[in-house]
Amino acid sequence: MTRNATTIHFTDELVKEVDERGPRNLVVDRDLSRLYMLYKRALANLKLTLNDARFIYEAIRGMSFEVPRVHTSALLAASIKGAILERGLDKAFGIDGNAFVERVRRWDEIASLAVIDAVERLSYGKAFEGVDEEEALREAFQIRG
Repeated sequence: MTRNATTIHFTDELVKEVDERGPRNLVVDRDLSRLYMLYKRALANLKLTLNDARFIYEAIRGMSFEVPRVHTSALLAASIKGAILERGLDKAFGIDGNAFVERVRRWDEIASLAVIDAVERLSYGKAFEGVDEEEALREAFQIRG
């Protein structure tokens, strides 16, 4: 496996967390690999449909979820509820908005963070440049079938 050197800036708090776990390059590589594996598993377990993924993406793209110490599922559900109230997004996608929001509220933190990560990958990452929208959504949200 090829390894690339890069410079990344962390908060002092995060540096302390990393240093408690071992050599920085090893810890960051190992822990990000584990995190992304967990995200993929969490997304697969949600069993989202393509329409669900499109709805979520449209509802929260461009929103900031940088505050790590809040209940992520509640914040995600509130953000989706806001998109429903402000833009009638549930009607545009033909879904029961209230039921969908309740479903999101029941997700655990890993699932909610995985969904947010999927939207961020689609919005800001380079992995899906030039990729068909449906294919990108299926990959980002781990939709099979």
